[in-house]
Amino acid sequence: MSKALIIILIIAVLAGGTVGVLFATGVIGGDKGGDDTTVTCTDGHTWKVESKTDAKCYVEGSQVLVCEVCSETMTQVLPKTEHKLATIAAKAATCTEKGNTAGSRCITPGCGYVEGNEPINMTGHIEVDTPAKAATCTSMGYSEGGKHCATCFAILKEPDETYPMIGHNYVDAGYIAPTCAAEGSLGGTRCDACGKIGQEPTETYDKLEEHSAELEIISYATCTTDGYKQCPVCLAQEVWEYKSADLHKFDTVAEDAVAASCTEQTNGKTTVYKCSNPGCEAKVGGVEISWESLHGENLEWTITIEATTTSAGEKVAHCDVCGKDFREDIPVITDGDFNDDNNIYDDDIIGGKKEEDDAA
Repeated sequence: MSKALIIILIIAVLAGGTVGVLFATGVIGGDKGGDDTTVTCTDGHTWKVESKTDAKCYVEGSQVLVCEVCSETMTQVLPKTEHKLATIAAKAATCTEKGNTAGSRCITPGCGYVEGNEPINMTGHIEVDTPAKAATCTSMGYSEGGKHCATCFAILKEPDETYPMIGHNYVDAGYIAPTCAAEGSLGGTRCDACGKIGQEPTETYDKLEEHSAELEIISYATCTTDGYKQCPVCLAQEVWEYKSADLHKFDTVAEDAVAASCTEQTNGKTTVYKCSNPGCEAKVGGVEISWESLHGENLEWTITIEATTTSAGEKVAHCDVCGKDFREDIPVITDGDFNDDNNIYDDDIIGGKKEEDDAA
């Protein structure tokens, strides 16, 4: 019941009105008011999500909204999400397998999106003749007529004939000196082709603790790695030079020099060099050059007023590059003298004597 109807009802009762007045106002009976009044959303709906289907990277989603006031419904389309991409590495084709270019693919289940990853056809075998080979005590032999792939060495055509392995030719082993790589022995027999033992030796000698040959240099030290030598017999390696910052190789230009300009009043810098040793990022150079410092290289001073013991002098100069004029005072000579080059030195100003002055 609205506030206006309540006020009318109160006034009617106080005035002694009848029940008919109440009927006339619509408070009792009638078609107005009550639960049958239609509810509307004149100021906008109040929406809430009633149901929702999530969007994915390969399909749109949707949601159904319902107004909490009037129960009206509305369906909204939800846009597709972004793909979740994983890198696909490039793979070179071989004579037996296809390759592919680099690319990426979406890892979301159900999505087949792919970027790049183009197939590369197999290269195919490169057929070459297989040369004949004599049989040995460790491998079969074969005649000419065979062919194989020069890339993967697959047998493409069997040779015309094959020859079985031959037997070992055991001879007296005699004395075998020990080395840093193997024990020594005396007596017994060995195959003179492959070295297989036939009869065990009568004596054995421990392998040497020291290297049995002079170590050979296999690498030199740099600023990032030690230098190594290797034994040609046992192949053991030892450090012989230690890495040091003194071994930088600043021979690679990292940044070009930038010229300073007194005309443009812009600073410059020297060339930046990078160390070319693997794994080193050290750099040198890149010293700032002030444009004002260029004037010292381009100026020739002229004394316009000589300094004396009672008055200061003056010198002037002109920069032929930027056209700027310069002027500087020459201090009063307090206790000294001019030299032949017409320059005044610090010890002239402070009253000191030069060696040539003392000699005079």
